[in-house]
Amino acid sequence: MTEKPIYHQSALSQFEFCAYAYYLQHIDGKRGLGNMFLARGNGVHAARKVNLRQKVRTHRDIALPLLLDVARDEVNRQVTEGLVDLHCEELEGLGPRAAAGRIIDSTVRLVEVDHRQLQSTIQPQEVEVKKQVTLAQWPFDLAMTLDSIDVDCWITDLKTSRVKWTQRKANGEYQPSVYWLGYRAHYRHDPYGFRHHCLTVTRGGRISAYPILTSRTDAQILAVLERFAAMHGAIGAGVFPPAHQSSWKCSPKWCQFYRFCKYVQK
Repeated sequence: MTEKPIYHQSALSQFEFCAYAYYLQHIDGKRGLGNMFLARGNGVHAARKVNLRQKVRTHRDIALPLLLDVARDEVNRQVTEGLVDLHCEELEGLGPRAAAGRIIDSTVRLVEVDHRQLQSTIQPQEVEVKKQVTLAQWPFDLAMTLDSIDVDCWITDLKTSRVKWTQRKANGEYQPSVYWLGYRAHYRHDPYGFRHHCLTVTRGGRISAYPILTSRTDAQILAVLERFAAMHGAIGAGVFPPAHQSSWKCSPKWCQFYRFCKYVQK
């Protein structure tokens, strides 16, 4: 009996944006290059994880300086390990040390706002919950890491972006549907809702922090499973078309695999 593949929500989003990028990462084994914004987001997530994990036990947020150190270390690690494209627009001409410094400058500001305005509003029950969901009626299973399951039965997940999130965007995301299934499998009942903690940084550097709440019905979850099924069929058939070259995703700034892509007109 052939072992069923296990898909993550991020894989579905990546496949729909550019199936060839999915191929390069998950089948060809290429390691992509992130930009300044991805490195910054990873730094904020690393700091948040440290605080929320200990908050499960202490019910208190730890001091900000420790979290700033965690964020700095994470950014430095990404740059040192060559995971950041130093030729991206925001870092062009900078060496590794200077590039890390530039990323850290904005990262620590986000950590400060997240710590004060968002993390302080929740009490986690579990953090970084890894869960696999067996789907008996589908030719694949799902896996996920739920960032924070809170004592009020909400799932909370952090989003950093340059554009303000809207209710429509939150309602259309795949992640809540997948996490909803994971929560249901883990606790044997549905969550109360899904809470996006959003941090937006404008071009001028202004930061806004705000929650956007959403929920999911079985019909909405089923629609996302059908999308996974379409992806599964394409992968099985070996069909990995590229994104349209006019797409915002098909650019060295937003595609981690742009430099490896045979479809790019260089």
